Amino acid sequence: MSYFKKFGNIQSCRVYSRKNAKVQQARIVYDSALSITRFDTQWAVYCFSTCLQVTPYHYTVDQKSSRRTFVATLTQLPPNTKDIDLAPLTKDLGAKAVNVPLSLNSYKPKR
Repeated sequence: MSYFKKFGNIQSCRVYSRKNAKVQQARIVYDSALSITRFDTQWAVYCFSTCLQVTPYHYTVDQKSSRRTFVATLTQLPPNTKDIDLAPLTKDLGAKAVNVPLSLNSYKPKR
């Protein structure tokens, strides 16, 4: 939550996981719609070494799914590869976000 304060005044923040989900989600409510306008073109932020994908809540189903239209899967990454390790590659390719799946039992990258 402290990372997202830099985008505006936060009214509320709720972190949750859907049943059987592999990821956690957060719903952050700002006091001004201007706080999230950057996320129309910026799809993610790096918080520590993790790339957090950001989707405005008011997006339609089509807008949300359009962010998953073109996906590349990288295989045989070295052990303990983190999202931030791929940042130069994603920048060179013009990728909007990156995700290295974590183990379900810990916050360590999958091997």
